[in-house]
This record gives sequence, C-alpha cells and structure tokens, in this order.
Amino acid sequence: CFLLATTESNPAIPTGAWGSLWPSWGPSVSQELMLQMNLRLAPVALAYVTDHAEASIVLVDESLLPVAEALVEQGVGVKTWVVMTDKPLSEISTTLPGVVHWEDALTAAESTFDWPMIDETSAYSACYTTGTTGTGTA
Repeated sequence: CFLLATTESNPAIPTGAWGSLWPSWGPSVSQELMLQMNLRLAPVALAYVTDHAEASIVLVDESLLPVAEALVEQGVGVKTWVVMTDKPLSEISTTLPGVVHWEDALTAAESTFDWPMIDETSAYSACYTTGTTGTGTA
C-alpha cells in the first residue's frame, strides 16, 4: 500500500510499505491523517492524490522506488522521501530528492513520546476514489 498523512496542522507522510504496520500506526498517534493509495493507478492519478492531500513526506518501500520516482516526474510537491529498506542508504539507487533512510529516522527519533490528547472525532484516515471514477476526491 501507499499511505499518506496530511492536513494544515498535520504534516503529510505518504508511505509505500508492503504490509508494514509501523507507517500506519505512526500517523494515528501523531495526529496525522493517513490515506491509502492504490498502486495500480497511473502515476498521474497517484500524483493528483499526493498533491491534493498536500503530502510533504512520503514513506516508500525500496521495491516501490520506481513508483515514487514516477510521482516526482509528475511534479509532486513532496519534500522528503523516507526509504524503507534493510540496506544502507549508500546502496540504494534512486533519483528521488530529499531522501532519508527509515532506520536512520528511527534512530534519530526521541526515545520517549509525549502522547497527545486526541479528540475522538479527529480524522485518522481517509481514502480517495480514483481510477474508473475519474479525478480522485477525498
């Protein structure tokens, strides 16, 4: 899946991660919004959803780097691409700008977390309708 998290007060964190719970758990405790994206869509549709959601950070599995690179070619406004892999970043070949290694990001994170009080009516996730229905809508 390819996940996004974003709003004005909640930074965007898209991720392409095959079955990983880490990227889907983080947004919920960080008051971010997660959007699941359909990787079978054309890059232009994925780029539309990414930009419409105002995604600024994308988590992407190494196996999905070609998909992420296609989004960059579409001109998405993502500032940081976090690559999820067991390999060192020096062994990853990508044209993505602003690349960060997932393990490096985890290592640099604080070891404690100040759990926020989250309003029970706040959004956790959202989905866009895309593909056969035309341009995506939230």
